[in-house]
Amino acid sequence: MTIELSPHILVRKAALPYDILSQAQLPKTRQALAQWNSAEAQIQQLGQQLQDFLYDWIPAQADEKVRHGWMSVRRALKKQKNPSRLLLELPTPTPWPAEQLQQLQQLLQYWQQLELHKTSAASVLQQELDLQVRPALQQSLQQADFAHALALNNPRLYHKAQQSNQWNFGKKGTSKTERSLFAYVARAAAKTSPLSTFMANLPAQFVPEQTSVLQADRLSTAVSAEINRGVIARICRFCQQDLRFFKDIQLQKNPSLQWQQGAATLLANVHIELLGRPWRQQQPLSTRVPTWLAELVQQLPETVSWRDVEERLATHAGAAATQWLEQLLDLDVLAAVPLWHGQQADPLQALIDALHSQGTAQGQQVAVQLQQLQQLCLACSQALPADIAGFSQRIERQINALYLQVGARFVEPYQSNWSETVWQQGATIRFGRGLLPLAQQIGHSIAKRIQVDPAYAVLHHAFIEQFGAGGCCTDILQFLTRVQPSFLKQLQQAATVTLPQPRLGVTVYGQLVADSVHSLEQQTPQLVLNLLYERLGWQACRYLPVNHPASANTAGLLRDWLNQAAEEGAEVVEIALSSECNPLQSHQYVTSRVLGWPGEPVEPERCLPLADLQLRHDSSSNQLKFYRHDGTPVQLCYLGAVMPLPDWGSSYLLIKLTEPFHLVRPQHLFQTAPDDALVRHTPRITEGPLVLYRATWRVKRQALAHLQAEMPDIERLRLLAQFCQQHQLPERCFVSGDLGLSSLDAQEQNLDRYRKPMWCDFSNPLCVEHMLKVLDVCEQLTFREALPDGLQLWFSHNNQNYVTELQMEVLVNSQLTEVRHVA
Repeated sequence: MTIELSPHILVRKAALPYDILSQAQLPKTRQALAQWNSAEAQIQQLGQQLQDFLYDWIPAQADEKVRHGWMSVRRALKKQKNPSRLLLELPTPTPWPAEQLQQLQQLLQYWQQLELHKTSAASVLQQELDLQVRPALQQSLQQADFAHALALNNPRLYHKAQQSNQWNFGKKGTSKTERSLFAYVARAAAKTSPLSTFMANLPAQFVPEQTSVLQADRLSTAVSAEINRGVIARICRFCQQDLRFFKDIQLQKNPSLQWQQGAATLLANVHIELLGRPWRQQQPLSTRVPTWLAELVQQLPETVSWRDVEERLATHAGAAATQWLEQLLDLDVLAAVPLWHGQQADPLQALIDALHSQGTAQGQQVAVQLQQLQQLCLACSQALPADIAGFSQRIERQINALYLQVGARFVEPYQSNWSETVWQQGATIRFGRGLLPLAQQIGHSIAKRIQVDPAYAVLHHAFIEQFGAGGCCTDILQFLTRVQPSFLKQLQQAATVTLPQPRLGVTVYGQLVADSVHSLEQQTPQLVLNLLYERLGWQACRYLPVNHPASANTAGLLRDWLNQAAEEGAEVVEIALSSECNPLQSHQYVTSRVLGWPGEPVEPERCLPLADLQLRHDSSSNQLKFYRHDGTPVQLCYLGAVMPLPDWGSSYLLIKLTEPFHLVRPQHLFQTAPDDALVRHTPRITEGPLVLYRATWRVKRQALAHLQAEMPDIERLRLLAQFCQQHQLPERCFVSGDLGLSSLDAQEQNLDRYRKPMWCDFSNPLCVEHMLKVLDVCEQLTFREALPDGLQLWFSHNNQNYVTELQMEVLVNSQLTEVRHVA
């Protein structure tokens, strides 16, 4: 087995120092709650002992009033109520054994202490909120990166947080503004969420011959901001629906178009929204058209002008020519030639230039509106946090006005009109030989979990059935189109494929548990695995926007790594999908060429046409491999940041052809309690220095039903402290809700925020408020240990520690004789 770790590592750093969360931990309140609960425990213990004594003692008393009086005391002890008033009402002093009398005196003392602890705990909580938590929240607003991110994500909250009447200094309870702001602070200090401006990317290197180094004295932030490509693509599509905005439009035939017995078959492009983001879906289409129309389309050149097509149609259809052209456009038999491609930096400028040079009077007006949008975007990217909200509103109004102007009246808004990528410069980060044991363990853990991907097995069988062992397919699209209708059905069946050379690239997200970078060589640190993704490069590309010079060096390193990871002599070629309209799919060039997949705009000089590829069965490895017609091997790789879905059809199958192996993940982890238990605990799972799974507690809603919303904060904190002690939960956890929904359902119902883990300290009422809010929606809460904690953070800047996450790529070659998949 061989293991290769990429020489480039991406460090994702939280926007706020973890120290700010240290101020959200309330040690005095925790101590007061412990004293409170300790006094209650002593009261319960002594009360039980006295109940047992009174059970035998009361019947022996001759005086009925004495018996009734002490029965009331016993009932109070059973209900854990203070019996002091009842003792004063007893008719006559009653002699007791010395031991029980001492227990009674101790019980009354504990009750006095309990009342003091209750008053003290509420006072201490109020003090720590006023002196620690609220100043920390206000301090976070002075952090430039966080303030910018907050103003962009929630401008209303940013402005409310500037107002003094939104803060509950000296008051009981917490305000809505404080609770909302704390949720953002916890996110920006304890997590490094992808696609979030509450984190920054820093490049790092892995040099196994050297020691580890961190120099971060002069950090500076570089933000790449751009309008959502989908917004511009949508406006462009409506501008190209007819000749209102352009004097003429260049059209092209669908590259997948074929004619079979008078019917047109093709992959038709349909623009949809995928989780609130733009996506160009492809659907197989077969349709019959009149013979004259079929012949006319076949005679058209690959690229032809709108007016030329209309003139040709008019010779057959007369005045109905425009209607026939619209039908060809609706069927996607013809489509407008794209004005930009996925690796082009500024699609907005491309559309403006096209309208200025080729636009009608109406088109010129649209160009002016687009220029105003461009100016607003530039101003917003340079604005102070206090001004971002105003610019964001003006950008939204301008986009809506443009939609109306081009006729897009009934379109759903995208999840966001704006996207940002944040990089920090000025740091030197090098990981040395201290990382080698971790890389080796990662490789071993991956190697024993490699199996044939079920989707690949289906495609492999289909290829051998059609072309035979050692066969060659020269029309890849046709092969995929034939397999697609029965693919999902075949996927449910068992398949066995012998592949003697398992080889898998994996993207690893993990957090180092180390107090400094210098300690990495002194002892092997732990690495907490957050995510493992099959495939190389695609997660790194999401942080390489086309117009961001700060990430250009990382793009070069990634290019070298992909070439190194490819099979010897193979040309690495990217599979790009929806890159012209989806910002998650667009990035800098990291391969020399891009596959010319039907419907995907690709720069001609960098395009490898699909027709130039062959798919062959390699007998020595029993794998399906791509080659150019001249015999040069080609390594196709999908580098988009959107997870491939079977709904994509042929393009999904193409991606699966490039990925013979996948990781087998456990379906059920070890549990110490049955599924119907109110609390189920999964201990931490490790393999050597790797933490594969944090200690986890799954808690059903009924187990926390006693934490009522109308309770005083201090009472809820006390009951929660008892719960944590009973089930051995740590003082701080990440808490998330289980909706019982798919990710898509959660997104559609705007519930995704409840599924995301939030850092919680159980002595802080702001955290408990969030937890109860999640509990109102979810049937179950998941508590995960906060690992690493605040004392195990290796990244330090200006004497403050930051949470980080490493994004590494590992290539594992493992020699196995046979891999079996049973669906």
